[in-house]
Amino acid sequence: MTSTPIRRGTWAMGRIAAGLLLGSLVGLAAVPETIQYQGYLTDAEGTPLTGAITVVFRLYDTATGPAGLALWEESLPGVIVANGRFTAALGETTSFAAAGITFAQPLFLELEIGNERLQPRVPLHT
Repeated sequence: MTSTPIRRGTWAMGRIAAGLLLGSLVGLAAVPETIQYQGYLTDAEGTPLTGAITVVFRLYDTATGPAGLALWEESLPGVIVANGRFTAALGETTSFAAAGITFAQPLFLELEIGNERLQPRVPLHT
């Protein structure tokens, strides 16, 4: 009779462990709300840029191709660039989920600064 509580305890611990594992897997499969992106910008001569700029970020399902087929787009005015370095939180104003982005397929990030689309597109790895 003393083995019954041990089995129940073991079974309960197994259920807790399975629940934690399942919760972790569900959390891993969730679409991120934002993605932190860091970049380095220079002018044509290689001099690091400094100042506030507008950056348009776009996600594509191809590494190259037509510019008009973006799956997601977000324009961020006032991105601060200091000695060429900048950071941006993608997805803060335009939700990935609302655009149907699940990150289940390969995606490529394109940046547009001024009227220039920077190439090549950057592959995203999740």
